[in-house]
Amino acid sequence: VYVYYCYPYGHVELDVFIQSIQDSKFVDVITLTKSEQGRPCKLLKISNGKNKNKKQVWITARMHSGEITSSFALEGAIRYILSNPGILQRADFYFVPFVRQAPDSVFKLLPAFFIIGEHIETRTTWG
Repeated sequence: VYVYYCYPYGHVELDVFIQSIQDSKFVDVITLTKSEQGRPCKLLKISNGKNKNKKQVWITARMHSGEITSSFALEGAIRYILSNPGILQRADFYFVPFVRQAPDSVFKLLPAFFIIGEHIETRTTWG
């Protein structure tokens, strides 16, 4: 039995969303790294490709697999920027939908510590 406090947002929803925006001339989808189980961790760069000296805005979501509402907020922010491309005159935007640990747990709809039998967020080293 699964109980959600919000409508679920998993890897399928993210893939559908990325497919819906990836043909935009402003969107670049990059594989940033791989998860513990080899799933891609994506980076979405939203830029007009002009003026390399402008601000860079980085937004991450889903540090933990249960933080579902942040996926909806991230999607809304990206849709807003793409519908108002004038914003890209002032800044480039970088979105990380699921951080390194989350893709595996989001894929299985489980908290991160259930994936390998220990709490992976406390043992992962970045660098």
